[in-house]
Amino acid sequence: MTIRLTPEKIKHIKELVKQTIDSIRHKKPPKKPQKRLVAKLIGCLIASLPAIMYGALYYKYLEKEKIAALKSCKGNFDAFISLSENAKYELDWWLNHIDTSFNPIRYPPVDVVLYSDASLKGWGAVQEEISTGGRWTAVEAKCHINVLELHTVLLALKCFKVSITTKHVQILVDNTTAVALINHMGSVHSDSCHLMARKIWEFCFRNDIWLTAAHLPGATNVDADHASRNFISVDTEWMLNSTCLVEALETSISP
Repeated sequence: MTIRLTPEKIKHIKELVKQTIDSIRHKKPPKKPQKRLVAKLIGCLIASLPAIMYGALYYKYLEKEKIAALKSCKGNFDAFISLSENAKYELDWWLNHIDTSFNPIRYPPVDVVLYSDASLKGWGAVQEEISTGGRWTAVEAKCHINVLELHTVLLALKCFKVSITTKHVQILVDNTTAVALINHMGSVHSDSCHLMARKIWEFCFRNDIWLTAAHLPGATNVDADHASRNFISVDTEWMLNSTCLVEALETSISP
């Protein structure tokens, strides 16, 4: 059983979104929407979230920029606001998805449990008896640990994609901020964390995955922690398995 917005509510929200978009894109010279219009739109979007599965992911920039604009003009809702490309992307998402969006009344039980952990050296992930991980690049290693924890979740989902597609996945993480960012679908407080959370959820959307995150104390997240700190040496010599090589060659040259 699912929840959907009524046609009247969909029409009302689309009208507000179009008004906001029109005030940005279709005027010469370009104009800016009033803060009052943006605030009204955000209120309607938030009120609709129980019926829009991924809606919470697509209002954070609008909210953040509204708050900053109100602070700069001492709460004047009649002043105008400039919207970033990220905020415009959110407007487009609502316009393109609100007609077909819905939300289940109850999500199915968890099908798959993954464990993940990030260190300043690298990342690790575990599903049952299978573990994986890798080193951060020099650029990635400079990111805040919260971003690295979220990046690890994304990498874990990608690594185990075959076994988790169309499933309800629970990811166990020892970072409470990462747990909150996943379950709340991002944040208005950190652009880098929000963008990584959005990448996670957009990957889930494309692969029909429903994701929930839960906190696991670091002392018990042993396997994922080990995978994030211990790596196979890149200097190790490798050799193809002779049996597999023969089978592959026979298959490739057979008529």
